[in-house]
Amino acid sequence: MFSGEIPSWLNVTLLRNGPGMNKVGGYSFAHWFDGLAFMQRFCFKDGKMKYSARYLQSEAYQFHKSNERVVIDKHGYARKLPDPCKVALGPLSTQLLEDGISDNASINFITVGDTIWAAAETTKLHQIDPKTLDTIGKVCYFKDKLASRTSELNINVLPT
Repeated sequence: MFSGEIPSWLNVTLLRNGPGMNKVGGYSFAHWFDGLAFMQRFCFKDGKMKYSARYLQSEAYQFHKSNERVVIDKHGYARKLPDPCKVALGPLSTQLLEDGISDNASINFITVGDTIWAAAETTKLHQIDPKTLDTIGKVCYFKDKLASRTSELNINVLPT
């Protein structure tokens, strides 16, 4: 609960990212960190605060929502339900997510120049619009060279 006034001199925007949707259909992810990325924006200006939030529009988000259930758990847990493509196509199938690596960037935001990127401990980053929280685009850095977790996500930026 908040009581009091927001100082009029406080003019800043705070972006937060983390797991937000831990259930799809009637099925839950096996681990709390597997929840689909939920981005939040707190904008303080002229003594007021505006809040907005959105789910990151990743392939993982779209895949789980279109199947109306949890299909892929990211943190090494067994899948709750089989991937429907693997059941139908057997060894000829894929996980439907590029390179078999989840793009659920649900850990933090990083800045590159004047851009903001949602990130997790994979090679996949999603650029977001910091004003609308729209998912603008995606990159997979070191695509053919590294297939493991490559991001350090507990980044602290010190003023220069």
